[in-house]
Amino acid sequence: MKKKIIYISILPLDKNNYERFGIEKLLKDKWDVEYWIYFGKHSNFFKYKDLFYKKEKNFLVFESLLQIIKKVKNLESKKFYFKNIGQPWYIERILSIKGGKKIVLDVVSYPEVYNVTLRKFFLEKITFEKIFNFLPKIINIIKKKITGKLEVKPSYIFTAGFKSLYFDGNFAGSKSKKVKIVNSHSLDYERYLEYKKNSSDKNYENSIVYIDQHVEGNYELLLSNENAVAASKSHWRSINNFLNNLNSKLDKKVIIAAHPKRDKNDRKDLDYEIIYNQTANLIKNSSLVVGHNSTAVSLVVLFKKPYTCITTDELMKNPYFYFSLKKYSEELGTKLINIDHFKDYNFHDFLKYDENLYKTYIENYVKTPDVKSEGFWSDFIDFFENEN
Repeated sequence: MKKKIIYISILPLDKNNYERFGIEKLLKDKWDVEYWIYFGKHSNFFKYKDLFYKKEKNFLVFESLLQIIKKVKNLESKKFYFKNIGQPWYIERILSIKGGKKIVLDVVSYPEVYNVTLRKFFLEKITFEKIFNFLPKIINIIKKKITGKLEVKPSYIFTAGFKSLYFDGNFAGSKSKKVKIVNSHSLDYERYLEYKKNSSDKNYENSIVYIDQHVEGNYELLLSNENAVAASKSHWRSINNFLNNLNSKLDKKVIIAAHPKRDKNDRKDLDYEIIYNQTANLIKNSSLVVGHNSTAVSLVVLFKKPYTCITTDELMKNPYFYFSLKKYSEELGTKLINIDHFKDYNFHDFLKYDENLYKTYIENYVKTPDVKSEGFWSDFIDFFENEN
């Protein structure tokens, strides 16, 4: 019987997600794949966008919870798997009641930080006004803790690295017989292997690459009901100034590796070329990579490229970025540079990196030494094909 998997997501199915979630591979191996998107109150934002799912019959968009309930009720299969990408707990519950088994793919590992709102609160001077303004955030934290308890427990977990949340010993339910844990590797590892065997690309060789994160407002922030981390004009002014100085210092070509969710029509007033859908290739051919806390840092480490971790005054005002950037720089052994104030271009060594820390980073966030697999989705399919 055909294996069936349903992705329930708040993310549009663009080309990047289609590849990353292994959909093409699953379809080729005759899996029954569906991708359900529920934008909720943000539906109108995506109505007229030219997105991948509009061309495929099994990629469905729901406008209401009632439509989802009706679809689940009419599912023919009584045994299927589902992967949740950002949808609330009650949609998981509906699928679970119908017979669905939850899969967790913790294979996009990175140096995560927790309790950032509380940590930021206690770092600063405490006043009555600050306490009053902080109360809604406390309520929100409590709500998240409660809803977290209501989430469906996973039946299958795929991990990447020692610091995966679900690696044996890190996860409270790891000893449960109801949970099967498979130690694997990050999805970026396969991309690394793909480009590793390629010859150098003369167009990008020996360049400085900036990893764009679209912090001024990518649609993932919108769908998560989060505000933009930085204003577009001020953010790119800071980036442009820093890259200009690096270009003068190192005399190397500068390239912007566009965030996969950036609209190609969203042009920036920059002196440098923006390249889309080539991040792994750009990193492989670079002499230096500059960025913030992108998951693409795993490719920087795998290709053994020097990394300069940067921030701005705006980014440091955001609690998550404040702690996350500090953690990234610590784990990579690189100085965190606030480019709004940095002047030390002549004395800072931008082209060095710590090979031992890079090795540790790979073991923590990419793959443990015992994992020999080079094809995540092939192994994923083999695992479930052998399940009773």
